[in-house]
Amino acid sequence: MDRDELHARMHGNFASNSKEPSTQNDEKDRFQIAFEKEIDTYVDAMELEDDPNHKEFLPPKLRREKIKTELKAAAKMEELSRLLETAVKLLISEGADYLAPETYQQLTADLSNAYTQIENINLDHPAEIDIPSAVQLSNESLLAIATIATKKFANESYMDCLSLFSFLSVLHPEHPEYWFRLAIAAQKVGNLDMASRAYAAVSELDPQHIGARLFGAECFLQRDLKNEAKAEVEAAKEIAKNNQIEKMWLELLPQIEILVKS
Repeated sequence: MDRDELHARMHGNFASNSKEPSTQNDEKDRFQIAFEKEIDTYVDAMELEDDPNHKEFLPPKLRREKIKTELKAAAKMEELSRLLETAVKLLISEGADYLAPETYQQLTADLSNAYTQIENINLDHPAEIDIPSAVQLSNESLLAIATIATKKFANESYMDCLSLFSFLSVLHPEHPEYWFRLAIAAQKVGNLDMASRAYAAVSELDPQHIGARLFGAECFLQRDLKNEAKAEVEAAKEIAKNNQIEKMWLELLPQIEILVKS
């Protein structure tokens, strides 16, 4: 499949002879239902043992519901739709500039297959939706996307970076590092609300992720939400007290604490 044809298919402009083109809203509904189903499936399978970094002491059932809420809030589909579209355009139009020919060919093949699978999702039976099968990118393609996103960040192309890590976070909502990098990019472009939601998602998925707490505190300060920033710093201090933490985070912690107290 050539680049133009793949680009058309990913944006609803291509349909096989046997099927009418889907509307844009229908495609969003398909992806949103599949994505939220994957969040539910993943969180339901989590083992939520007592964690000293969580002070809520919620029963596992309520904690699971809280995590689901955080993830779905972090990935508001109406907000992400533009970013996802940008990500696909970027991967198709610029991927060859960053990747080896074989890797780029694999990526475009994976994207084409993913679109076909999403197009065939049966909205009448949401319980049967299986997003890992619907959007099945190879590990090589996932690594390729993350590599491009990281290079975009290094080149200060923060919006492109945000789009790509949004794409990865939607594909794998259980991966805290995708959300963390999404949050950093969102903060860089000034989308502080999205950044805060993504940092919260990281903290729910990985309660020992001190970086999400510290950067989350900084983000709240930028939003003039000092109480929320203080709560993040206190959570970070608990993490530092109970775990082995990298030196860079231990050095950043008192700096953020000073900002919160000022």
